Amino acid sequence: MKLPKLRFKDDLGYEFPGFEMNILGDVSDVRDGTHDSPIYHPQGYPLITSRNLLDNGEIDLENVNLISEADFININKRSKVDSGDILFGMIGTIGNPVIVKSANFAIKNVALIKEKNKLQNIFLVQYLKSNAALRQFDNVTVGNSQKFIALGKLRQLEIQIPCLNEQTKIANFLGAVDEKITHLTQKYDLLAQYKKGVMQQIFSQELRFRDEDGSEFPDWEEKNIGEVLTIGSGKDYKHLSAGTVPVYGTGGHMLSVNEYLYDGESVCIGRKGTIDKPILLNGKFWTVDTLFYTHSFRNCIPKFIYAVFQQIDWKNYNEASGVPSLSKSTIEKIKISLPSIEEQIKIANLLTALDYKISQTQAELDVVKQYKQGLLQQMFV
Repeated sequence: MKLPKLRFKDDLGYEFPGFEMNILGDVSDVRDGTHDSPIYHPQGYPLITSRNLLDNGEIDLENVNLISEADFININKRSKVDSGDILFGMIGTIGNPVIVKSANFAIKNVALIKEKNKLQNIFLVQYLKSNAALRQFDNVTVGNSQKFIALGKLRQLEIQIPCLNEQTKIANFLGAVDEKITHLTQKYDLLAQYKKGVMQQIFSQELRFRDEDGSEFPDWEEKNIGEVLTIGSGKDYKHLSAGTVPVYGTGGHMLSVNEYLYDGESVCIGRKGTIDKPILLNGKFWTVDTLFYTHSFRNCIPKFIYAVFQQIDWKNYNEASGVPSLSKSTIEKIKISLPSIEEQIKIANLLTALDYKISQTQAELDVVKQYKQGLLQQMFV
């Protein structure tokens, strides 16, 4: 039996005993929820399904269907959920194991794992997120449009189990990393919400800036987009050689080539496909034909236009019934409000600072998530 690379020691510095190979159904009580389709009600008890199990270890209790007290009692006769149980998605969303913190709901199409003496759920929930477990799930999951894992297959999951004390140390350590991930996720969400609120205040002109001597800037002016900038079309890049100039499509960076289409600051917006995700670029770049770029700015700066483009509901200007599409003529006619150049600079500086904080938080979050994945690979085999 292959042992994990990363092991813990007891409080005296001695190694714990080896791992034991077990079958999940032998060391845990694995059940499922109701297979019936109870009638939904405007008020009642939540019915949790696989789609309510989030990948951050939480349960979505807002976007749920409600059932009557009678159905709630009936379902709980078979599979009563208690605090400390694990919920595991069986249909559609496979996995996303969650430890229940507070139980006042029923479950459907969700596996319910109750703890026994030999295996702690705080350890098991971490194992269920590891590649060692995911590889086994991939081999037994069936279905094309709707993925499904049978309860019997879940019970047959192979798991290497250390002693209870080492389980606790592993779970506590990984739990601390999860808390860091949760903290950074909350920080990111708060910064993003704050930026959204600031932008709403700026573009409703509730929040105005003043010049260096405290004087008010001039009133904003209404313009068509086509009056203040020029929209350029992306081009095919396949005739170009490999190089250092990035090529962008609606999904972001694609590859790098040896020539550039434009050099400077530019705001890009999708012509076809993803039409509601503006991109701010600077320096030499190339865009493909599904991505417009902008240039020749008149009485405006690109960073402010980027903020403007983030406020536009681009899907309202979609011109196709199939794949979303925009045209130059449509974009050019969209009306926007512009402050003076001086106020644009102040607005752009504030939003750029917020974007930097958001991107730094995202980068830190990505590092901790990668660290967690590395730990899972070393602790579980």
